[in-house]
Amino acid sequence: MYALIQAIFTVATLALTVPLFKSYRMHTCFEVFKLSATVWNGGNYIFEVMPRQAVAKNKKKEETSSSPSNVQPNGDKNYALCRRASVEDLAESMVLLDNMKSAVHID
Repeated sequence: MYALIQAIFTVATLALTVPLFKSYRMHTCFEVFKLSATVWNGGNYIFEVMPRQAVAKNKKKEETSSSPSNVQPNGDKNYALCRRASVEDLAESMVLLDNMKSAVHID
């Protein structure tokens, strides 16, 4: 069934190439149609999809801001370990930076 549908689509597409190539008016109309379809789809996305995404984002932000601050994100038990590791990495980076400054004699 897929091969049959693909064959019909291929023949229909190829059938349009010669008339579009030979007729400037038909080619121009086809290009205007493609541009109109693109603008229509983009407008629908901007006015329908993006507002829903913004509302969902605001709801999520309100939910996270109303939660207590002492609760770890997403209930992750490894959050404290990750936090400590990042602080240790920062401290190590600071030591390396100090060593580089003293090697180059920058104050």
